Amino acid sequence: MEVSSDATNTLVTQELQRLLEHDNHAHRTAMKNFMQANDLFVPRYDIDLRAERELAYQRLKALCEAGFISVSDFRNNPMRIFAAHEVAGLADGSMATKMTVQFNLFGGTVLKLGTEKHHGEFLKAIDSLKSVGCFGLTELGYGNNAVEMETTATWDAKTK
Repeated sequence: MEVSSDATNTLVTQELQRLLEHDNHAHRTAMKNFMQANDLFVPRYDIDLRAERELAYQRLKALCEAGFISVSDFRNNPMRIFAAHEVAGLADGSMATKMTVQFNLFGGTVLKLGTEKHHGEFLKAIDSLKSVGCFGLTELGYGNNAVEMETTATWDAKTK
């Protein structure tokens, strides 16, 4: 049986995609299909900063409402949350950054360090963006490079 070059190219493309997207294939496909079918995810260019921030928020909210990401994924299927970040980044880097702050920095902290008192409905509120988290980086000279940030404490005997 002879295979056409179009069929061969399709098989090679599918195999390459399977290798690059090494986990949560159905989840990744569902997210991509959702974004392709939703006009909210059509690229927008030359918009002001306020509009860009709002668009990133609305896109993240749409993904949250569709159930594509949950802070509980860190416990149940950590690779799922990373897959969601990867797919989000294909559509909008700003949205992916908001996703990282909401779910990794904020939600992950509540999940890991919080108690059942904090979890309950609060984790659901994080998942739905009813509770929105933030991240502050205050060291001068480090921009947003938290990994390389160094903090030095100097004892001042006068102030104890």
